Parts: sequence; C-alpha cells; structure tokens
Amino acid sequence: MIVPGVTGAFSQIVFLRGLEKSLIGIIDKPRELAKALEWRTELAINCIEELAQMGAECIWLGEGPASSSIISPQQYQRFVLPFQKELIKAMRRKGIYSIIHTCGDINNSLHLIAETTTDAIDLDYPVELRKAIDTIGDKVCIKGNINPQELMDFSEKEIYQMCIKKSR
Repeated sequence: MIVPGVTGAFSQIVFLRGLEKSLIGIIDKPRELAKALEWRTELAINCIEELAQMGAECIWLGEGPASSSIISPQQYQRFVLPFQKELIKAMRRKGIYSIIHTCGDINNSLHLIAETTTDAIDLDYPVELRKAIDTIGDKVCIKGNINPQELMDFSEKEIYQMCIKKSR
C-alpha cells in the first residue's frame, strides 16, 4: 500500500506564517487564526479528494507543530482537533484509511488525538508507548515510537525484540 501524506491545517499555517507568528496568533488573534485554519482545511480536503481519485487507500496526516512540546492540549483542542476531524471525515467519505503523525512529545494530547477517529496514530519516539496504550486503548491503532536512529545498527531480529520490549 502506498501511503501519501497531507499536511494538516495547523502545520500549513505554521509553514506559511512561521512558528513564532502562528503561536502569537493563538494568543493575540485566535479568530483570525481559526479562519485561516478553515481555509487551509478546505485546501487539504481538495488534496484528499485528488489523492482518492489517484487510488490512495490510506493517507498520512502530518501535524508536526501540533506537538505538546509546542502547544498545550487546550490549544490543540481548539486549533488542531476540529480541523483534523474534518480531514478524517473527508477521508472516510472517500473510503480512505487515515494515520495521524505529530512530531515530538504528544503524551499530553493523546486523548485528543484519539477523538479524531483516525484509524492509526504514528508515534514519535518521545511518546511513552505504555501511556499511549493506556490512554488510547483500542480506539486507534498505534504505530511507531521507535527512534529511527536506533534502527541503523540493529539486525531485523534485534529490532523485533526491541519492539516487543517497548510494548510491555
């Protein structure tokens, strides 16, 4: 299965305006930021529809700057979650599976990501796997949490053992 990616609305705004201006917008101009997020969500939905026409079966939704290392769970709930839900709905309408990836430490926002109804969550290595399993349960398939740099020097068997060990 080929899994193309779509950048989430919050990340698109950060890429366009810069991280500092986007974070200031959360505090100083929340209505303007929300309007910009609605606009970018529409563009992302158009991209999802085009990918569906090309035969995509699953889409990876990237929201790197939505990390708990950068924004609070309350900010995630207001400025990321509703727009992710819209993108997931668009994928569902097209019969496409979804995977959400947020870079860094998202331990404090795991419960919110589960609310998106995404099919899978792609965890970065700072996320505590046990916490993710306990928080998300069986609502979402959990993928990841292995530091890719660690994989460079290990055999397939060693990587398998590492994954088993981390899931306990």
